[in-house]
Formats: sequence, structure tokens, C-alpha cells
Amino acid sequence: MTGPQKFSLSLLISTIIFAGFAIWSYIGLYATIETSFFRSRVEESVVKQITDTDQAAAAYMSSLDKDLTAFFRQDFLVSTYRINQASGDIIARKSAIDTLRQKYRIDSIRMFDLAGALHESTRL
Repeated sequence: MTGPQKFSLSLLISTIIFAGFAIWSYIGLYATIETSFFRSRVEESVVKQITDTDQAAAAYMSSLDKDLTAFFRQDFLVSTYRINQASGDIIARKSAIDTLRQKYRIDSIRMFDLAGALHESTRL
């Protein structure tokens, strides 16, 4: 086979393939392939990310609930509502609050009485 024949055959095959893809695109088969192959992968990925995020949030909230419950049962919190607070209670309260702030990145903790009066705020 000579050079011009090879070139002509190659051009003919390329033109036929290009025309086939053009017709395929015009008919809308790309959308069919996309929805049948790629969409399921994307949906699986999104569902996995949502499930992982949900599990992480549930674990975080469970841990926060456990630590806050333990924090609010401490004896040094009772002295927050007294006029004369013991220095040991203040130091213990500050230490416990700093631990919560570092572990959970809490900006502030405010302690109110039942009447709504603010007794302590860790807001900077």
C-alpha cells in the first residue's frame, strides 16, 4: 500500500469515527452513558460522605453530651452562685472550662441562674 492510499484510508476511518460520535452526540446517547455509569458512582460517593459526616457528628455530640454532663455535676459549679467563692473552686472551674474549650473549641460558656442573672461568662 502506497503512502497516499494509507493517508486516504486513515482519513476515511477518522471521518467515519468522527461522524459516528457526532451522530451519537446528536441522538443523546452521551446522557444515557453518563446516567448509567457515572451517576451511580457519584451517588455512592455522596451517600458515603453523608454517612461518614453523620457518624462523626453523632460521635462528637455524644462525647460533648457526656463531658458536659460530667462538667455540670461538679461541686465547684455550685459556688458560682455564691457571693463568696473559694479560690480552689475558681481555679478548678477555670481548669475544667479550659479543658472543654480546648477539646471542643467552644468559644464561651455562660452560667445563668433560674431568674436569668448571669453569674459567669468565659467570653473573651
